[in-house]
Amino acid sequence: MQIGNPWQLSESTGLPVVSDFRRADIAAGGEGAPLASMFHRAIFAAEARPIAVLNLGGVANVTWLGEGDALISGDTGPGCGLLDEWAQEMAGLPHDQDGKLALRGSVDDSIVAAALAAPFFSRPLPKAADRYDFDHVDVSVLSVEDGAATLCAVTARAVAQAIDRLPAQPHTLWVTGGGVHHPVIMQMLGENFEAVRSVDERDLSSETLEAECFAWLAVRRLRCLPISAPETYAETLVAI
Repeated sequence: MQIGNPWQLSESTGLPVVSDFRRADIAAGGEGAPLASMFHRAIFAAEARPIAVLNLGGVANVTWLGEGDALISGDTGPGCGLLDEWAQEMAGLPHDQDGKLALRGSVDDSIVAAALAAPFFSRPLPKAADRYDFDHVDVSVLSVEDGAATLCAVTARAVAQAIDRLPAQPHTLWVTGGGVHHPVIMQMLGENFEAVRSVDERDLSSETLEAECFAWLAVRRLRCLPISAPETYAETLVAI
């Protein structure tokens, strides 16, 4: 579900408004998310391949870039949404700032394994998820700190599991989104990949990159250029 009224915004501003990217992607054969893959390919055009760009928002999604403009993207699992909710409900915090909760906790591997046993995680990319697709992840029997650490592990291991199924391991995992500031998630990712780096190291903004992406997509739409790639569509949808 998309919020906002683009027609009212256009009437109020007297400007053309580009909106409803997700339904446009679905109409073309996609799953409505993620939508940043072509933008990632553009801003990392000069980078040696293969690499991957991971966006850690409420849901985590990855763009894999290989030789010859090869591109695969999709949602990998929960990003920071479950962790934010846990911090809000159990610690009265808006989020686990600086990893203060997770740093004091220990991972419950049995809960991580049970979480990743859900059918979503065994599906190959491309695939799309909703934040609520991960409500089965239950850390309620754990302490606040152990629950936070365990949720971090679910996020990181789901990313590693999804990328393991791709044609080649990326030599660098570039990370953007709010999760780039969480030290435990970043440390756990570092245990699974050769190099994990924030996009801030490339003079890009991990805070605003997604907003910049949609501005870029809007300009492409106004110029009648493609805003999604067939490589991001699920095979079953393409076959239809």
